[in-house]
Amino acid sequence: MILRGSRLGGLTAVFLLTVLVTLLVQVDASAIPAFARKYETSCTTCHVIYPKLNAYGEGFRNSGYRFIGNDEELVKQEDIPMGADAWKHVFPHGTWPGALPRYVPLAIRGAFGAAYYPDDDVKDSSFQTPWEASLMWGTTLGERISTYGKVNLDGGSLDRAFVRFNSIFGNTLGENSFNVKLGKLEAGIVPYSLTRFIGISVPLVYGINRSEGDFTYGARTRGLEVDGLLGHNFKYTVGMANGSNSFRDDDDNKDIYGRLACKIGGIGLDGYSKALEEGGELPQTNNWTDNSFTIGISAYEGTETLDDMIENDVSRLAVDARLQLGNLDLYGIYIDEEDSNPFGREEGAVFEPWESSVWFAQADYVFLPWVVGYLRYEELEDAIDPREGPLENLERFVPGVVLAIRANIKLTLEAQLYQDDFNGDVYQAMIDLAF
Repeated sequence: MILRGSRLGGLTAVFLLTVLVTLLVQVDASAIPAFARKYETSCTTCHVIYPKLNAYGEGFRNSGYRFIGNDEELVKQEDIPMGADAWKHVFPHGTWPGALPRYVPLAIRGAFGAAYYPDDDVKDSSFQTPWEASLMWGTTLGERISTYGKVNLDGGSLDRAFVRFNSIFGNTLGENSFNVKLGKLEAGIVPYSLTRFIGISVPLVYGINRSEGDFTYGARTRGLEVDGLLGHNFKYTVGMANGSNSFRDDDDNKDIYGRLACKIGGIGLDGYSKALEEGGELPQTNNWTDNSFTIGISAYEGTETLDDMIENDVSRLAVDARLQLGNLDLYGIYIDEEDSNPFGREEGAVFEPWESSVWFAQADYVFLPWVVGYLRYEELEDAIDPREGPLENLERFVPGVVLAIRANIKLTLEAQLYQDDFNGDVYQAMIDLAF
């Protein structure tokens, strides 16, 4: 039966989804993603509730998908060596030995949901199935090389794919001090990645174009990135990118960006802790707790090509901060934005550069190891709609709760509530699973 023209339809969709989740609770979900297979551990070792990482998960990612200090002791499925270690001593007169993963480094993620639109007279409900269907890979290839990628199965588009060379000058500068990443990336200036963001909706910081082009903060781009850790608590990132999603750049200039971040207290940005250094196991309980304060500053300068090869120079300057205390995680970002020609006016026309700003603040709270609530407030000033020109400011509250039915299956319930009579409210429910 197709539900049309009735608000009851939207509520029915959400109810049916909740019933389905109740049935799923009775099913043992034993499949786990790629990295969890390698270490034979639960997803919650590195995730608060996936895809949101805890401090150990962030350190694992920053260290090229390795645990600092005692990674070899934690690995349960050892790699297949490609050559004896003796070849290292004769290099460059022989090929440096590598390794292949013994496990299949693949994972599948799917998300299925329903939405209710109380202010839409035409479409008041919608089944969003699938919301996402993707194939992911991630592995190390020997001591200092790793790779990660994601393909969207619905349409076959490539979301990300990169190779990373880790600790290139590790013997001289220290581990993780100089790493190089090449491929289709999410720029490292983004402190709270969409791929690791808790909740359903895309924050306004990332989701709305400021011009008639396709540039958005945090969008995937093809480029080269260098990052590194100085000590355990200071991180730098610099990068150069096409600024577009195409293989060939649309203009004769490359976009450049950078970020500096410092963490005070807590577990190191590389996952360092004295317990691990002394050979301890990764904690399985209360591992979301990381009493600390992190602050970062980032900048992006680039050019996007609009219709008729008209160029729009984009400039972004951002400040982000994060405070973690016990079960509470409070974080946010403010971005100051400027576009030289967002509407694609012809050369010679008189106009002022467009200036705007966007910010959000979000609080996540762990009520139980499998229950996380969150509340986000966000505001976009002087928004731009490419079809209609300038809009009024947008303000939105986003409350939600995530229930981890299993370590790799979760249910999210979320509301997106706009202010100032903007008719765009949405209520959503989503089942998300990975294996």
